[in-house]
Amino acid sequence: MRIRPRQEILGVWEAIARLSENAGEWRWGGRGGRDSVSDAEQLLCLLGPATAIPALGLADPDRTADDVADALSAIGSRTEIPRAVLRLTLEYLDTYTAADGTPVFSGGSRFVATQDDSAAVTAEQLEFEVVDSFAVSVTLTLAALRFAGELRPMLTRGVLLGQVEDLRIKAARRLTAALVGLLRSFSVNVFAPSSEFGERQLRRVIQDGRRLGTVIDDLRTQLQGIHVRFRDDIILGSGAAESGALEASEQLFECGWSWSVVQQAPRITLDGALGVEGQRDGPAEHAPYLYFTAVALSAIEELFSQRTQLLNLLDSRQQRLANALELRHQLTHAFWACIATFGTGGRWPVEDLPWQTTDGLQNEYYSVLISGMFVQERVKQPAADADLARVGAIFAEQAGRSRITRRAVAKDTGEVAAHDPGEYEPLRGSAARGPQLSWMVSDIAPLLLDRSLRLAGHFDAGAARTRVLDLADRIWEHMLTRRIETGPLRSLWDQPGPAFPEVSGLAIQTEVSWHHTKRMIDCLVSAGRIVNELPRPNPDLARTAQEMLIEADHLLHVEFFHEPGRRGQRPREDLEAVGSLLDEARAVSERTPGVAVALAAEALTTLHRRAQARAQAARSIEL
Repeated sequence: MRIRPRQEILGVWEAIARLSENAGEWRWGGRGGRDSVSDAEQLLCLLGPATAIPALGLADPDRTADDVADALSAIGSRTEIPRAVLRLTLEYLDTYTAADGTPVFSGGSRFVATQDDSAAVTAEQLEFEVVDSFAVSVTLTLAALRFAGELRPMLTRGVLLGQVEDLRIKAARRLTAALVGLLRSFSVNVFAPSSEFGERQLRRVIQDGRRLGTVIDDLRTQLQGIHVRFRDDIILGSGAAESGALEASEQLFECGWSWSVVQQAPRITLDGALGVEGQRDGPAEHAPYLYFTAVALSAIEELFSQRTQLLNLLDSRQQRLANALELRHQLTHAFWACIATFGTGGRWPVEDLPWQTTDGLQNEYYSVLISGMFVQERVKQPAADADLARVGAIFAEQAGRSRITRRAVAKDTGEVAAHDPGEYEPLRGSAARGPQLSWMVSDIAPLLLDRSLRLAGHFDAGAARTRVLDLADRIWEHMLTRRIETGPLRSLWDQPGPAFPEVSGLAIQTEVSWHHTKRMIDCLVSAGRIVNELPRPNPDLARTAQEMLIEADHLLHVEFFHEPGRRGQRPREDLEAVGSLLDEARAVSERTPGVAVALAAEALTTLHRRAQARAQAARSIEL
């Protein structure tokens, strides 16, 4: 892997410090202005790596690395940097809290009118809550709580201790509200096989020519366990009532997250009271969107990460909400993994590119999302490597079809449009308050990079892992051509024009996209985990190491036998050194068999040369 995650993250940090901190004033906003999503993404570019990678920590000035301090020197000294992060996080939490104390999750300027609608987005629509804001708030508040926990022991001044406590209270309040929002945005869409939704779903899953009735029966059978859990286990939030319609014979369904709180979503109560104040009526239709589903799933994973669990960041009410979300996380992954690979053999539905949703939309972006969901579900099963290798091949094909690893030509305007301006996600239900709204999705390249890096982390060390990492390197090279290289925005993203020189009409961007920059930071954090976590040992290499150790151990005993000397005398130093090498090789053979092979080879070389010398000496005596 050619990505250097630490150096690249520090390069982004230096750019953020240079761009955002000016005479003590932080420059919020980027392309499209300010909103609850973009500002959170901007802050997470800094706070995310600082709380995810210990070597990049900012809370303790005595432990802040020299290169980290240098990168953020425009913000201040080692002691000033954590105070600035504290101030900025509080500023974000205050900005997106209403006068009555209710957290705000509006999409703001990220909502755009659909291309064929000339009407202006209304003020009421700009205030619509959006799943992207719920999800990014989960990630941000967990990072803020981790940062507060790291910073508090470093402080002695009462004012700063009060600010840390203020941060903890406000972040916890926003986290609770975000969890409630995600629970009320979940959807189970039930439809008949003869409906347009049903026909499209069946066309996707039929890859082996079986009769339609047989496919419907098999699909319902495979999804029966998921249906039962929807019916019996979902209590909080939306999803339970809709799943009741599945009792009707032959009904089909899909599940995931809509774009906002769904229409008629029930208010959430905990211990007889509302789980959080200000639960608004939702505008979104009761149907899942792949994009918002993937965003929600990634945020929920943060709730159950090792870091969150070890630090005990959730209170009892948040833990109950998180458990309800984890159930939806499990069922959603299981559902889409089943749909992606349904059939009796041969080609999987997800290999039939591009993926088409039940509402008729199709593009490469959806295929990446579906493949990523399948990976997260498949790694829980034994002997997953063969299936994961097929996903690696899907990613490679998608990278080519999206003109990421394949050169674009002048006629590829459709493929390049997926990067600039992006794919429009129509937000059904929004038109009741104004024009039909859309949500722009344009991050297929960083998404594919992140999914490839995550996929590589699930492989044994070997050829399959190497192929996926090679693909990640090629996508990274593509993203480097899209990095802004001049002016105050240098080292940030996204400027897609240089990546597609043959295609005319691409806009020259004059503002940073925090959406893309944050996703590239996520990729670099994923790459950092790969660097710091050894791959699973290759079993063939482990067996080779064991065989070499057996042979070396035998040859060592042969040399001990031929070593002249009396009982009690120490053997020669070279034999002692060989014994130490073999002890070291045995100690590391399970975790790093390649190292064990190298150590055993060094020992075998020494023993072989010693045996040759002894044989040569014996021949000389005979002569």
